[in-house]
Amino acid sequence: MVEDAQASGISYEVGSGRMLDGLDEALVGMSAGESKTFPALLAGGEHAGKLADVTVKVDSVKVKELPELDDDFAQSASEFDTLGELRAGTRKQLENMRRAGQAGQARERALDALLARVDIPLPEDLVNHEIASRSRSLADRLERSGNTMDEYLEATNQSAEELDTQFAEDARRSVKAGFILDKLATQEELGVDQDELAAYVTEQAYRMGVSPDRLAKELSERGQLASVAADVLRGKALTLLAERASVADEAGRPVDVKAAVAAADAEAEGEADDEADDEADETGEDAGEAE
Repeated sequence: MVEDAQASGISYEVGSGRMLDGLDEALVGMSAGESKTFPALLAGGEHAGKLADVTVKVDSVKVKELPELDDDFAQSASEFDTLGELRAGTRKQLENMRRAGQAGQARERALDALLARVDIPLPEDLVNHEIASRSRSLADRLERSGNTMDEYLEATNQSAEELDTQFAEDARRSVKAGFILDKLATQEELGVDQDELAAYVTEQAYRMGVSPDRLAKELSERGQLASVAADVLRGKALTLLAERASVADEAGRPVDVKAAVAAADAEAEGEADDEADDEADETGEDAGEAE
């Protein structure tokens, strides 16, 4: 980290490539108090695009010191007691993440294949309702983040017309998939029990950063529990569809869908349990402070 690149208060990390072209190369090997001049194309202002001689002065240099990879580090950075246990746990977590990704890919590929083979008429009112729902959801997200629609379109490199077209395509796919998965769930006599519903709400609460109880209460007050149950049921139907299909991941490797789904579920449960433990710890700390 080099501080003060000819302007007070500016810090620059070598290799970040966030400022002028050539700055990284110029800074390498320099010490505090040294100056260097190098040629660079100006990025802004009335002389943007012109070649100029730029002088950089290093006022101070900071080096990141990484901790030793030992048992003490493992104990301070994780729930493991030894470095070996930490490495084994990390490998297991990465493997679960890979298999969870495979499970998602398997579901989507199986569904895409079925959607391509089935042609059914779609009620326009349902499609329009889905489009409106997606539009409201995006507007709500932008409002919460403090961004405008124009900023979103610029960031995603699309026009308003292209966004509308994407909404319409996604809505038709969603409605069509819903019909097919509902039919499959009926044929296979699938159902949703309270434990599955609770697990789904807990997982969604974790992803949203809220407590499961709070999310369950909000869903109940909004009358959305039936919709949540339908989503869980469709998820089960989609998993069943993927398990019966011959699916490969993006690398072309065959996917054991049952094992991948089990790994994905285990990963989600582990994350939810960790979140619950953290909340319990915070609650205990708050209670202790209150006393």
